Amino acid sequence: MLFKNVGEYQDIQYRNVISRYYTVSQEEMPDTYNAFLEEVRKAGYTLRGPFFYTINSKLEENQDVLMELFIPVEEEYIEDALPEDFLYHSLFQVLNTVSTRILEPDDESVKEGISFLAGYIYYQGHCELTPPFFFTTISDGKVYTDIKVGVLKETFSGIQSIEEIFGW
Repeated sequence: MLFKNVGEYQDIQYRNVISRYYTVSQEEMPDTYNAFLEEVRKAGYTLRGPFFYTINSKLEENQDVLMELFIPVEEEYIEDALPEDFLYHSLFQVLNTVSTRILEPDDESVKEGISFLAGYIYYQGHCELTPPFFFTTISDGKVYTDIKVGVLKETFSGIQSIEEIFGW
């Protein structure tokens, strides 16, 4: 169930984040999450969380999904611990996101949430800067997924003349 509300002025900011891109079928996504986290643990890192991911392609039937998985860890970078296709970010941040929340997410409600946010971004005159980020939380036995999109909230129309800059 999609909550038809939007949170603004939220940021995503974590230190010591490991990420990796994957191209998988939608059915393989849950196993891929687990394999990613296990590979990070195997490299000697302590998971700090929260786990989150982006989907960088359209969610269509019978099509593979390009996604990037992220996990904050306790440790600083460990030389040669991770396979080459993993990325280590000493600081990962996305400023100025808009977000919405889904209770008990399924494929349809996720698509509805993405569509809802896209409409909101368009009608507010914002410019989408990032793919959607997905954060899943369990609270009181209920599963929630927050969808966050980085946006440019102010449009810049340009300065007409030097007089406008100095008010002459």
